[in-house]
Amino acid sequence: MVNKKSLIVLMCIMTIIWLAALAIIGFLFLYVAPLQNPPGQAGFVWDLITDFVKMFIPVTLVIVWLYFWHVLIRMFFWRTLKNNNEENQKEEEPDE
Repeated sequence: MVNKKSLIVLMCIMTIIWLAALAIIGFLFLYVAPLQNPPGQAGFVWDLITDFVKMFIPVTLVIVWLYFWHVLIRMFFWRTLKNNNEENQKEEEPDE
């Protein structure tokens, strides 16, 4: 049986993760997608550098986002496991 506190914490984690994902998507559309070559610089090398930056920034942000998600879920999992273990130990203690 899932207690209400764990369910609320899990819903908060999911909300934070989705808001972070939307913020990253917004950042990418506003700042990374419109990147162009520096003024007066044209050619294959500058196109390659610009494309690399356009690829590197989103990949880095996604890796950070996934790590953040992993840390939150791991904290939730161990906290839930610890609380369930404490509840089970209380149930097993004999009444005196």
